[in-house]
Amino acid sequence: MSVSASSCAFDLDPFTSAIPKRVFVGNFDFDTSESELLVAFQVCGHIADVNIVRKSISDFYGFVTFASEQAAEDALRGKYDFFIRGRKLRIRRAFLKSPKSIFSDQAGSMQIPQLGWVPPVAPYACSLNGILASIGNLAIAAPYGK
Repeated sequence: MSVSASSCAFDLDPFTSAIPKRVFVGNFDFDTSESELLVAFQVCGHIADVNIVRKSISDFYGFVTFASEQAAEDALRGKYDFFIRGRKLRIRRAFLKSPKSIFSDQAGSMQIPQLGWVPPVAPYACSLNGILASIGNLAIAAPYGK
């Protein structure tokens, strides 16, 4: 089962929240450019997008989105070895970031303005209808004694 493209940016597996055509890339040099990642991964097939996230000099990683799931699977299965600037790249399956990390407090509970605490929604509930359905399943109780 997957969410339709009209309600989400990606077709997601609701049980793993994996993004089928996207791979996570690590262990490259901080100065590596998106064009270098593009050239390295073109051997697998057509690439739709390359993105490098640089949070700090020691916290950076990238994502490569392929045009086909087969190309992404080829990269993940180790069919090719990827090296940039003498470093072997680490390739992993890309996953959707957990919804609780978007609006979470220190304890990991979600805080949504005017709704209060809400348990984390399933990763496939990325459409407004899915989120509202998840919220609608909550039992809202009045404070004790009132």
